[in-house]
Parts: sequence; C-alpha cells; structure tokens
Amino acid sequence: MTFVLKEELLISSYKTIDGRGAQILFNGSWGIVVESVTHVIIHGIHVTGCQRPPGYFSANYSSMPKRSKFDGDGIKIVESQHIWVDHCRISYCADGLLDVTVSSNYISVTNNYFEHNRKVMLMGHSPSWVADKQMQATVAFNYFGEGAMERMPRCRYGNFHVVNNYYWEWGVYAIGGSSAPTIYSEGNYFIAGDAKEVTRRWDNSTGNWCSVNDIFLNGAYFISSGEPKNSTAYDLAKSFKALAAHRIPKITSQSGPLKLP
Repeated sequence: MTFVLKEELLISSYKTIDGRGAQILFNGSWGIVVESVTHVIIHGIHVTGCQRPPGYFSANYSSMPKRSKFDGDGIKIVESQHIWVDHCRISYCADGLLDVTVSSNYISVTNNYFEHNRKVMLMGHSPSWVADKQMQATVAFNYFGEGAMERMPRCRYGNFHVVNNYYWEWGVYAIGGSSAPTIYSEGNYFIAGDAKEVTRRWDNSTGNWCSVNDIFLNGAYFISSGEPKNSTAYDLAKSFKALAAHRIPKITSQSGPLKLP
C-alpha cells in the first residue's frame, strides 16, 4: 500500500503508526513530522523520496500556527518526548532521513534500515540551542547500509547510547558530534570502506566519547576523548545491557519493516 502525501503528515500525542502485516510505503515530496507531542510510536513503514516543496505548510486545524518550511527530512522529530521509531526503512530524502531537534528527549531509534542518503540522522538542533543538553537518545540494532554517508548519528549536546548497530562502508564518517555531546558507543559492528575513521568532531568542546566492545574491521577505528569509559559521566547515556558485537550481523539482518507470513 502506497501513500503519496500532499503535505506533511503531523502525528499527535499518544498515537501509533503500525505497518505490521502490510507493506506500507510513504513515497513523495512530504515526510512525517512529530512536533510538540509525546508518546508516539512509528513502526514498520518505508519512507522515501522526501523533497523540499516550495512555500509553507499550515496545519489543518487552527490551534497550530503556520510553521517553517519543510526541509526534506523523512521523519522529523521536534520538541517532543518519548518517541520510538522502530523497524522502519528510510532512504533518498533531500535532507536527513531522521532528525531529532529542539529540546526533544527520551528518543529510541531501533531496528531500522537506513540507506542511500548523505545525511542519515541528526540529534540536536544547533550550537545555540543549549536546551538539547537534556536529550537522552538510544540508537540500537539499526543497519546503516549502502549509500549512507554520514550522521549515524551526528550529535549536539545530550547523551547518546549508540549500541549494537551494523555499519557498512560509510562514505565520510559514521558517528559525529559537536557542542560537547556524551557518546557511549557499545557493541557495534563497523566495516570500513575507503573512509576508516568512525568518528568526526567539529569544534574544540570535544565532550565525552568512548568505545566499548565494538568490533572494527577493514581498518575502521574510533577516537575516544574526554572521560574514560568507566566514568559516571556516561551514566545518562547507558540505556540497556548491550549484546556481544559478533551477534549484530545476524540480528540486524531483520532491520527494517518485518516480513511477516
């Protein structure tokens, strides 16, 4: 079943998009927006082809003001809490595949398949938006595949558990950050292509970055900085007990929408 959106699809609080048992494709210029809401689940869908349509989008109900231009993200999470994106496939978008910004918190991005896009995932709005220091996000059991170039994720401020993901030959870097994020990379499976370094930083406020029980193949390497991996500085960035990294290729082979009988 294919949906071609004529405007952004706005999700309200306490809602679930559940694509289990069907092949659900959102294909076209517009993407999914989760803004100023709480407790949302997006599960089991494929989002592709989001562009930057001209003009502004206005909500269908008068309680929300006219908002800024849509920038071509597949799924955009803004100023929202307790959001779970699980078993989705996202590709070929004009900007990012998945962006989480503007004081969003308690975010889980799990079991997804990301492919064919330069910018994959942004966590944190801008260097001036210091309120993102509160952000806690888990990025787990995702497959970052063919044509995924950078931002897997790219973090500003906040606390991030990047755990049990599969990374296949990123084009520029895999995990990036600025504005002193805390990044706990654990049990991931990194296979380098031409680009070998997993990490990239943009400023001198390096924050805390560590690698714990990751597997690095074909020359891949991670540059740690800040507090050592056993420091309490990482407490807010730890969300669950990681699985052994050697199990990740098999586990992430089920990433993306589930194929049910």
